[in-house]
Parts: sequence; C-alpha cells; structure tokens
Amino acid sequence: MSYNNNSPELATYEAMNVFAENIKRLRRKKDWSLEQTAAALNLSTSDYCKLESATTELNLFLICEIARLHELEPATLLLSPEAALQTEAELKEEFDYLRERCAQQELEIKDQEIDNELILSSINELKEQNKR
Repeated sequence: MSYNNNSPELATYEAMNVFAENIKRLRRKKDWSLEQTAAALNLSTSDYCKLESATTELNLFLICEIARLHELEPATLLLSPEAALQTEAELKEEFDYLRERCAQQELEIKDQEIDNELILSSINELKEQNKR
C-alpha cells in the first residue's frame, strides 16, 4: 500500500503500528500471555492478536481500556519509543527544576522564619524595656 507523506491514512497506519509495538512490549514486560491479556480486556485472543499485529482498526474505548490495564495514560500508547523517551526526559527535566525551586523556597522560608524570630525577640525586648 502506498501513501503520500501527508496522508491521514499514513498517519493512521503509523499510529496503529506504534500502538501495536507498545502494547506488545508492555505485555511482554509483564510476562503476560496473549490469552491472559485478552481475557483481562474481555477480548478473544484472536481479536487481541489483531491489535498487536496492527491488522485491525483502533477505537478509543480499546485504547483507554488497554491504558487502564497497564496503568498508563491513553496517549502514552500512541507515542513512539523515541517520543516516549523524549517526554520522559522532559518530565525529568521539569521534575529536577521543580525540586530545585522547592529547595530554594524552603531556604527562603527558613530565612523568613529566622527573620521573624529576630523581630519577635526585638519586640519582646522592647516590651520589657517599656515595662521598666
């Protein structure tokens, strides 16, 4: 089958192949058989095999059910491994940035607490002086 580079058919074909590879990889990673996975999804083994071989059309319900089974976001199943790694790297970068910001804010809070203690101490000293 031939498609031009911008055709929706090509995009669909590529998405189906990426999806098929992802669900096959996930199933193997969990050491599940085709039969076990199909049963968990209330599918026949034959129907599930068609998903893994990209020989049947996808539907949103199945994408969501398979994502739920693997405790993933549905969009993850449609990401190529390269895109998933890029997304993971971006998330790690964001996480590292947020962790650094939290550490900075904790230091700022500690500094503020010290300042507050000094102010309270000064106020208490002034109150004592005024009592005399």
